[in-house]
Amino acid sequence: MFRPDGHLAYANPAMRSLMGEDFSLTDEYNILHDARFDKAGVALTLAEGFSEGPIEIQRFGFRLHADKDLLWLKGVVFPLRGEEDAVEEVVVAFEDVSAEVMAEERQTQMNAQMVQSQKLEALGVMARGIAHDFNNLLTPVMASADLLSNEPPGSTFDRYIQNIISGARRASDLCRQLLAYGGSEDEKAVVRTNLSTELEEMNALIGSSVSKNVVFRQSLDKNLPLVNVDHSQVRQIILNLLINASEAVEEKGTGVVMLTTGVRKLSTEEVSQLLPAPDLPPGEYVFMEVKDTGSGMDNETRQSLFNPFFSTKFTGRGLGMSVVLGIVGDHGGGIAVESEEQQGTSITIYFPPSDFQQEPVEPEVTEEQNSLSGGSLLLADDEPAVLDIGKRTLEALGYNIVAATNGEEAVKQFIKHQEEIAGAVLDLMMPVMDGEGAVNGIRELKPDLPIVIVTGMQSTESFNRLSTMPRLKILNKPYLMKDLEDALNELAV
Repeated sequence: MFRPDGHLAYANPAMRSLMGEDFSLTDEYNILHDARFDKAGVALTLAEGFSEGPIEIQRFGFRLHADKDLLWLKGVVFPLRGEEDAVEEVVVAFEDVSAEVMAEERQTQMNAQMVQSQKLEALGVMARGIAHDFNNLLTPVMASADLLSNEPPGSTFDRYIQNIISGARRASDLCRQLLAYGGSEDEKAVVRTNLSTELEEMNALIGSSVSKNVVFRQSLDKNLPLVNVDHSQVRQIILNLLINASEAVEEKGTGVVMLTTGVRKLSTEEVSQLLPAPDLPPGEYVFMEVKDTGSGMDNETRQSLFNPFFSTKFTGRGLGMSVVLGIVGDHGGGIAVESEEQQGTSITIYFPPSDFQQEPVEPEVTEEQNSLSGGSLLLADDEPAVLDIGKRTLEALGYNIVAATNGEEAVKQFIKHQEEIAGAVLDLMMPVMDGEGAVNGIRELKPDLPIVIVTGMQSTESFNRLSTMPRLKILNKPYLMKDLEDALNELAV
């Protein structure tokens, strides 16, 4: 209980215990002057409650002393009014909700662990298929190279060269999709995209996830409304569903797995039956459906499908569908499950369309650009073979090359030859000093130097910082001569 000016009038034993020794029955303590409430960000709300209340104070972190743990509180401020509506006293009640906050934090950590565990589970299943696919991809590459090396001088090598390039590009696409599937645990990158396009880009991973004994079909609607999704999490959902469907078909012997996308208009009754959110609004939804002709599920299995750690497989499986449920809920969507024993299973994921339907516009690159050709380029890579082929490629494009084997050496070479160096091609991951460090060192001396960063990783913090820098282009490995030439020409403005 406080006086209108904020001085303490009375504190019950529970409040004294909660707030510490500062509470006494003297007029010395004034809650409106307590800097700890200001640091907690609720001082203005507290003051408003004294004059305008009653008012509820939402959950906030309160530190009694600098060496004490954060105390989580919520409360209410209720002024008691007398004659002529004047405030005579103010009741302030706080509730300690620290245990509730700690429980939520533990749940968040458990959810993150479940997501990671499910990823590892899915990657383990994919590994066998990916190893098989890589062997198939590399076989024509190695065979073509072997034939090329045995051809007599002056023969036409085009057919073999095209086989090498095609196989390498397919292997690169598979690597890139696998890296994207792994994603970043620290941030959720929501983008506006066409779901069918997203799934088409996953074809290599999808093919590796479905057993070779299963007939896989897909029917993807190209004209879908855009949806707001996280790339990594969509990949996680679809791979989990396809692996489950493939295994269900294998249990039965043979069968079909079908992947379908489209648009459906759902009624109030239909959305009320979706999981995890029965209060989804009726209307148009973008869906993806995975349907199999496998062994199906009995009623008990259907009821337990989304329970953490439930599995019809061996011990250690069963996190997949509970994680899928959480991801779909985070995207404001819903899941429908239909299944009968020996009749197969259909799982449909519904996503709400994005409020903004315009496709993201890629910036235009003009044809008329100045060329750096004929000048000197700084080239840095720690892999001798990559450095050698990079040097040969750039020399074929008409550049003189100053080479370095790490970022520190690159900076030293730039200092030595900065009058003649017109641009730089730097590997991102290098020993001693990485590509980002080299960029920073070089840009201190010449802020507008055109720089191409080449990298095999797309989700590092360095990558994210570098991608916002002016006159800097990021090129993914592996690349062709034309890719590098285009990147350099784009910077030569």
